[in-house]
This record gives sequence, structure tokens and C-alpha cells, in this order.
Amino acid sequence: AEGSLPPPFACTQRLPGEAPGPQRQRLEALPRSVYNTPMLISDPIEVETAAPEGGMKRPVAFVWDGTRYEIERVLDFHFDTGFGAQKRGRAWYTRRHRNCYRVEASDGHVYDIYLDRSGGKRDWVLYQRVEDE
Repeated sequence: AEGSLPPPFACTQRLPGEAPGPQRQRLEALPRSVYNTPMLISDPIEVETAAPEGGMKRPVAFVWDGTRYEIERVLDFHFDTGFGAQKRGRAWYTRRHRNCYRVEASDGHVYDIYLDRSGGKRDWVLYQRVEDE
């Protein structure tokens, strides 16, 4: 459709028996705006934390998919103790226990990460990349 984004991968090889023609697409780089769109990730990550003098620990860097990202700024912080999409069994022990952070990373993107503290766990998760603020 006109005005739609190109596919992330356009094949330029011909199939056996296929005649060459002008209708073939060439592989083109996607515009940068495509990579700045929100993206659900929901992957476990490793996080380095540090505490300023007399303050609470906060994330200072994370490793995702083998790449280390420095956290330039913490843009937002909040506790999530809600039930999420859960409809039944809303007892206190089924609540989420998360420390949620919106951070600006060294790659220039903004990410939502959280520390899942439910059930005695201490798991960090890279939830999503959000639109640049």
C-alpha cells in the first residue's frame, strides 16, 4: 500500500525459472524512524546497580543480548503492586511486586525495565523500548 513502510527484508534473488523483471524490489535500509518505534521486548537482563550516598540502589547499566548499555538517566521510578490482567484470586500474595524504571540508555533509546521481587525472586526484565522522549 502506498505510504506504508517497506518490509524489513526484501529478497532480491530470483526463484528458479523466474524471469528477471523491473518489478523486483531491491534491499533497502529502513528509515531510522522505524527503529525508534515502541517495541515490546520482555527479556531477562543483567543489571548493575549503585547507591548514591545515603540513597536507594538504582540501575546504572544493563546487559541485553550480549550488549552492555550504560544508563544515562533514570526518567521515572515507581512501585507496581497491582494484579495485572488477573481476574480471579485477587489475594494479597498474588500481587505483582516490581520496582519499575524508565531509563535513557547510552544508545539514545528510552527503555522500561523492572526488578521483579515477587515470590522471593530478584529478576530484572527489559520490558520494552518506548518512543524517545
